[in-house]
Amino acid sequence: MEAKSRNPGFFIPSFFGVNMANGSFNQTMRLSEFKNLIANMPVPYQAFASKRATWKKHIAGDNEAGAALHAIFEKSDEVTLSRSDLRHLASKPDLAQFVMATIIWGYPQGMRGNHVENMMGHFGELKKLLVDAKTQPVA
Repeated sequence: MEAKSRNPGFFIPSFFGVNMANGSFNQTMRLSEFKNLIANMPVPYQAFASKRATWKKHIAGDNEAGAALHAIFEKSDEVTLSRSDLRHLASKPDLAQFVMATIIWGYPQGMRGNHVENMMGHFGELKKLLVDAKTQPVA
């Protein structure tokens, strides 16, 4: 079944030279043209704050992930995590805090459903995958 537009004169604009209606290019954009902009973006400082109450149930867990969350929040009611913080945690031999901090950073208001519980149930496997990936050369 073909979708029909209610407005036959509907205009789909181009974005960076790409015609959004049919995906054709009407000019070439080169990433190298943005090299200076990209180099000067303050991405290490991109940070998100999350409340302890959001993760309270998981902090109370008697497992490695709960202990990692407890270490991240310590006694604070709120924690702010930046990309720089994540890189620092990723450089440590034990990646438990890195895994949980990444989840907090990506979902500062928590996740819907039982996704955190599911990840915490496979925490050891997740850490092993990351350790294995960390030791592989970047191609």
